[in-house]
Amino acid sequence: MLASLEEPDIQASAPIALKGDILLARPFEGRCDALCAALLKTPGVTSVRVQTPRGHSNTYRIVPDSTPGKRSTVIGHGLLEERRYDASDPLAHQRALEAEWNLMMSEGKALLQSDDAPETDFTIAIEDGPAVPDAKPGSGRVDWSLEPSAPHRKALTITGAGEQVLLRQSILSIFAPAAPLLIGISGGIENFRFGWARRRLGDGRMYAEVPVNRLLLDHTSVSRGVDMEAAKTKTREELARALDDPRKPVSDPAFALANQWMDSFRANDQPLGESDRRLLVRILEDPRVRSSDGLWAIIKQVDGDSADLRRLAARRYLAATDKKEARHWVNALAGLPVGAYADPLPEERAILADPAVSRFATGLIKRQGDRGVDAVPDLLRLLREYSVYDPGKYGFSDLTAATDAVRSGFRRIGPAASFARPEIEQLLASPGLEYRYKTLGQEEWDTLLVVLGKPVETLAKPENRSGTEARYRERVAQRAAKPYDSRRD
Repeated sequence: MLASLEEPDIQASAPIALKGDILLARPFEGRCDALCAALLKTPGVTSVRVQTPRGHSNTYRIVPDSTPGKRSTVIGHGLLEERRYDASDPLAHQRALEAEWNLMMSEGKALLQSDDAPETDFTIAIEDGPAVPDAKPGSGRVDWSLEPSAPHRKALTITGAGEQVLLRQSILSIFAPAAPLLIGISGGIENFRFGWARRRLGDGRMYAEVPVNRLLLDHTSVSRGVDMEAAKTKTREELARALDDPRKPVSDPAFALANQWMDSFRANDQPLGESDRRLLVRILEDPRVRSSDGLWAIIKQVDGDSADLRRLAARRYLAATDKKEARHWVNALAGLPVGAYADPLPEERAILADPAVSRFATGLIKRQGDRGVDAVPDLLRLLREYSVYDPGKYGFSDLTAATDAVRSGFRRIGPAASFARPEIEQLLASPGLEYRYKTLGQEEWDTLLVVLGKPVETLAKPENRSGTEARYRERVAQRAAKPYDSRRD
């Protein structure tokens, strides 16, 4: 059966210079992903039509922004050559690809989506399904059948003008009953089942894949990679120009560059320079920068007085209609150096004054510990408010995170806040916090109570924890003896 379906692999004799209109036929994704974006960026390529067997085909083009038509967005930004893994910044090259795309869009370009079908110059066909075109969808379900499964093909085929095959690599396989007959299992949690054990017959090993991206990078002119330093420099320059131009609308792709620029400081261990700090201030000031992604990375490099940054972030949060969506503007600044929040700002006090507003500002709540014992009245007030606050049908987890932030604030203060322990214990026993304490975070709260002076031998092991009570108390005592760590406490 397999022999009649086999097609010989064909290796390209020379690099395939892709150009014109490309048809990208594949079994699943109909949107413009990383491969589609890479093809569109390839010099000479004018359009990419993405076609799936069961979906409507879409044709994508990069056009001048003044061109009428339906606009679209990508879900990937290009292809990368294989490279060594960089643990300090593993997403650096993906971020540079995204910056490169946004730069291109900010220079008067747009991604146009249409349903026309231009005459194809090259076809890139990716297969992963039945090798027989008219195979029924259920033909692969052969649990107790003695017949082999329907043949399955995985393949990449590139054809040019006149349907000439320029490159092909495929894997063909079937599953036949093992001999002697044995009962086996298949499926996962949702579709676990028994059937006759089967063995795979065909090309390659079990779970073998056709390396589509690798073959395209090796044998075609598809765009690949990005100049990291050039992209970073150009990103900063274009972002600064956009912030300088009050006429640019909020929809301009240049403002999305703020995320890539801020995130590029992820692996930087040097204090933020003055010019970069000024640019960060402008990002926080400008409401046209809608997303705070990447802010956490650059904040780690801020040194010295940060009151201006905190004030701007708090104002962004207070001005937002959707506090949950805007919470990262204020929470990302929790990465500022120790002591940065020693002197509270009026805007921060305004956030903490209302439980409906403060419950999303968990980073700000945690950093109240910088104030030492002066913060105890505010933290106790927050805990009281949260113990009776109704967060609504979908707000339970957000309020739990807020109460945990209060605990972290007390933990940062340490034994100096021991005078607050009686009221904390009373509140933890209240109906509004009892479940959060006993079921969701008893060990963490018990650790705080021990830090605040509660005798460890009076602790009771949670019912949902295994082990002995003595081992539980020992573990809590060990945690309480360690210095405060924002990642843990």
